[in-house]
Amino acid sequence: MTRKILGLDIRNNSVSAVLLTSGLKGNAIESFTHVSYNADTEDKSSISGAMQTIVGQMDIADSVCIVSFPAEEISFRNLKIPFRDQKKISQILPLELEPLLPYPIDDLLMDFQIMPSADSSENTNIVAVAVRKSYIEKRIAELAAFGITPRIIAAGSSQTTLCLKYFSDIPENSIVIDIDSKRSTILAFVFGQIILIRSIQLHSTKEKRAGLLCTDIQRTLAASETLTGSDIRPEVFFLTGPGLDDLDCQDEIARFFDVPTHRIDLAQVSGVELDGAKVSSWIPWQMDNALSLALTDITGVLWMNFSQRRFALKKQWLEHKKNIIKSGLFVGFILFLAILNMIFDFHMAGKKIDWLDLQINRILKTSFPEITRIVDPLHQMKVKLKELKEQTSISEGTGNDILAIDILNDISNMIPDTIDVEFERLIIGPDNVTISGETAAFNAVDDIKGRLEKGELFHKVVISSANTDRSENKIRFKLKILLKKDGKSGGQA
Repeated sequence: MTRKILGLDIRNNSVSAVLLTSGLKGNAIESFTHVSYNADTEDKSSISGAMQTIVGQMDIADSVCIVSFPAEEISFRNLKIPFRDQKKISQILPLELEPLLPYPIDDLLMDFQIMPSADSSENTNIVAVAVRKSYIEKRIAELAAFGITPRIIAAGSSQTTLCLKYFSDIPENSIVIDIDSKRSTILAFVFGQIILIRSIQLHSTKEKRAGLLCTDIQRTLAASETLTGSDIRPEVFFLTGPGLDDLDCQDEIARFFDVPTHRIDLAQVSGVELDGAKVSSWIPWQMDNALSLALTDITGVLWMNFSQRRFALKKQWLEHKKNIIKSGLFVGFILFLAILNMIFDFHMAGKKIDWLDLQINRILKTSFPEITRIVDPLHQMKVKLKELKEQTSISEGTGNDILAIDILNDISNMIPDTIDVEFERLIIGPDNVTISGETAAFNAVDDIKGRLEKGELFHKVVISSANTDRSENKIRFKLKILLKKDGKSGGQA
C-alpha cells in the first residue's frame, strides 16, 4: 500500500513543498515546488498565496502532512536542571524559561530534549524550545483552509540535520548552517544529537555577509561550553537553505575555520527516486528541509514536535475520523490482508533464499575459478576444501605424512633471531625442501646449513648456491634440504 507524505518547509519569505510516495518499491518524489512571497504583506501574496500555488500544482489529497516553521519564530534555550526526571522537568520548565523570554509563559507552547552528558555531574543539560501559541494557531488556520492538518510541527531545519545523520555517517562534531535570505540558523550536532541552535541576522550588505557570518559562528561556538556544557569543535560544516545561492559562503567558511565544508543534497544521500525529467529543476538546498520533513514519517527520527501539546487531541481526531467511521467496512477485509501479508512474507523469504544461493555461487566461482559447471555448490566447495587440506601434507612413502606446518616449525626453531637472514622463497616437494634467500655473510650460510641438519625431519642439507649481490651488499643463497624417509614429525601443528 502506497502512502503519500507532504513535507512543508514554511519560512518568513518562502514555502518549499515535497510530496513523497512510500511503498513496497521504495520512496519516490512525486512532485515538489518552491514558492517565494513578500513577508512584509498580509494579503494573498503571503503564505496563503504560496499555499494556493502549491495545492494547485500538487495532488495532496489523502497525504500526511509534516510541517516546519522558521527558526527565528522559535526561542531556543540551553538550560541546566538539577534532576533528570522528565515529568519534573516538564513541571519546572515554565519557571526556568519565564525570565529568559519576552512573552508570557501562558502564551507559549514548549518542548525540550535531554542532552547526553559527557561527565558525572548531577545537573542535566537540556535544549528547551518555545513558540507563541498565537503564531502556531495562525499558521494552522492558514493550512486548514486548504484541508491540511499537520501531524508533526517541527522546529526550523532540525529535521534536515537528523535525516543527514540517519542516511550518512557524518562526524560526531558537525555544524549545519541553514541560510535564508535575511537570517541563518546554526545547528550543532554533537554526541549523536542536536545540542545547540541559534538564529543569526545576516548583514544587509551582501559583500559583508559571508565574513560576518563566519564571525557570528565563531562567537556562538566560543560560548558553546558555557551554554551546553560541551566544547564544540566542528570537524565539518554542512550548508543548506534557500538563501545559499545568494550567499555563496562555502569557500569563506572552509578557509575561516580550516575544516571541510559541503553543501547538502539530501535527495542523493537518502537515495529517494527523482524522475529524470525533474532533476534539472531540483535545487537541493531549497528543498532539503521539506524533503527531510517528508522522510521523517518514514525514518521515525524526530527532535521537537509542537503538535504534541495543545493540538494533540484535536489532531488525533481529525487524522483518524475517516478511519473510525469506515472501520466497520474494513473488518471483513482484515482476513484478506492477513493472507496477503503471509504471501508477501513467503515471497520475500524466497527472494532471500535466491539471494543467498547467488552469493554461494559467487563465492565458489571466485574461490575456485576452475569449476565451470555448478550443480551443488555447497558439496562442490566441501570437496575442493578437502582437496586443499590434503595438499598441505607430504607423502613419505612409508605410510606416514609430514605436515608442511611441521617443516616450517622445524626451520623456525633451528634458526635463531640472532642470524641476519631473510627467506624469499620456500618450495616443498615430496622428498625435499628448497629454500632461497639472502643473508649478511658466507659464514652465516654455513651456520644455517649446520643448524638445519640437526632438525628431526631433515636428513641432509646441501648449499646449492651462494653468491654475492653487489648492489645490496648481501649474500644470496639457495639450500636444498633432503627429508628423512623413515622419521616421524617432531614439530607441533
